[in-house]
Amino acid sequence: TFGDYKKQRMRWIIGPIQQLFRHWRLYLPKFLATPSRLRFWQRRLEASRGSEEIATILAPLLTLGALASVLHHREVVPMPGVLWLGFVLGVPAVLGNRWLTYRLAGCRSIPDMVLSTLASTSLMYARFTGVLTALLRRRDLQWRRTSKFKAVPDRLQALWSVRGELLLTLALMAFARGLAPHASTQPPDLVFVVSAVLWGSAMANLAAPVMALLADHELRK
Repeated sequence: TFGDYKKQRMRWIIGPIQQLFRHWRLYLPKFLATPSRLRFWQRRLEASRGSEEIATILAPLLTLGALASVLHHREVVPMPGVLWLGFVLGVPAVLGNRWLTYRLAGCRSIPDMVLSTLASTSLMYARFTGVLTALLRRRDLQWRRTSKFKAVPDRLQALWSVRGELLLTLALMAFARGLAPHASTQPPDLVFVVSAVLWGSAMANLAAPVMALLADHELRK
């Protein structure tokens, strides 16, 4: 089920962060690090696994801080034109990089690529809550087994498993709608960009209920 899929991914997200907190001394520069047989690239890669997950939560927090300051001071912060050029060039670059990654992994089917992207996107909420859980609960979390047996299909249960994603989607939409009166479109300012990103995140978050229903459909076969 999609719920079990989330539990598995949560373990993979929380684990590297716990490992970073427990063994961070091993990842310092060699003259400061706890003596070990880890090579330079091993230390760097192991440290980046946890720090990259933590970074996913820092960017939204910093953006919210900047947004709060702009709204409080009633400022208009226009976005430079190069930002839109970067967006126009960045979207095909990201899609091309993902396509190339799948091709190198041996995937030749466009529908499989789309479904894989959908599965990855559906974990936005799980990733966010996983990082928060690892940061706020520093002690080791209890390991929860993922069932390897075929579950009984239940559409209501499938949707209940993504209640967090659905509530977050509504919250993001409400937040974006609340920012609309403060946004400037001539020229587009920071508030407008943040509002657009919130709408995009809300739409992307709907990948979770889609995946939950697809998993339930597969169980019925």
